[in-house]
Amino acid sequence: MILFRVLVLCAVCASMLRPAAALEVAGTVERLQGTATATSSKGLSRPLQAGSSILVGDRLATGSNARLRLRMTDGAVLTLGYGSEATIDAYSPDETAGQAIVNVSEGTFEVTSGVIATLGPGRFLIATPTAILSILGYRGTDVWGQQIGDRLGS
Repeated sequence: MILFRVLVLCAVCASMLRPAAALEVAGTVERLQGTATATSSKGLSRPLQAGSSILVGDRLATGSNARLRLRMTDGAVLTLGYGSEATIDAYSPDETAGQAIVNVSEGTFEVTSGVIATLGPGRFLIATPTAILSILGYRGTDVWGQQIGDRLGS
């Protein structure tokens, strides 16, 4: 009887467990000059270096005199200048439902498009406090801008 209760208890506990959310890799640090950090959606901060993985949900921050270049999973390149902050809100290179949303809250950015930008309008978005840029085009389309306070320059 005790064995039966233990087995039932184990079965109930196992059914309550949910698999951990899979970490979605959005890209990799290709180059870094100076210092930069990534803060996960759970608030865990880690210093970045060449080869570091960037995950969906990461908030990226570059230090003064820093420059960060990322190679994204669809081949796009995202570069952040000094004193920049950006969050990778979504990044999925799936050929049918792929979408990228990068939220730049401060600083300078440059994007060279990859596969996602070829999938159609609204698939690759750069959001700032003052504008949303939809990048559409062939692979290799370059877009740059600078978000300073409540102004967007390009």
